[in-house]
Amino acid sequence: MLPDCLGQDLRRRLIYDGVLLDRIRGYELDPFFIEQGYELFRDGDLMKANKIFTVGDIFDDQFLKTIEPADYLYASSFLHLFDAETQKDVCRLLSRLVKRAIAGRQVGALVPIEKSISSRILRGKMMRHSPESFAQMWNEATGG
Repeated sequence: MLPDCLGQDLRRRLIYDGVLLDRIRGYELDPFFIEQGYELFRDGDLMKANKIFTVGDIFDDQFLKTIEPADYLYASSFLHLFDAETQKDVCRLLSRLVKRAIAGRQVGALVPIEKSISSRILRGKMMRHSPESFAQMWNEATGG
């Protein structure tokens, strides 16, 4: 699972539905969000004991070398945080980290739009795709 923020998707979609803990990994850029997830879900001991979460930056080649490709990858509320070109870079990275299939959900739009954003934690442009433009972007990025 990449990235994971508070870990709500990892917990709800995988752990609580019965996927074995040794088959699950979550990655997050900011350790603050991982710690907040432990507090919110009151499962820090379980998650830490099973080494579920790892802090790292997917744009760091050294970090990427530590990640074994997974059979399945779930990336949620993630790609729309980037501009259109960076999204393609991220898709290329994700395609290298998965063996079988990628799933997830992103913020989108009926009509594709790239917006400038400036908030406490995000600055820059964010691309929101329609289903069609997302498929086109993925195919351009990964050749598939």
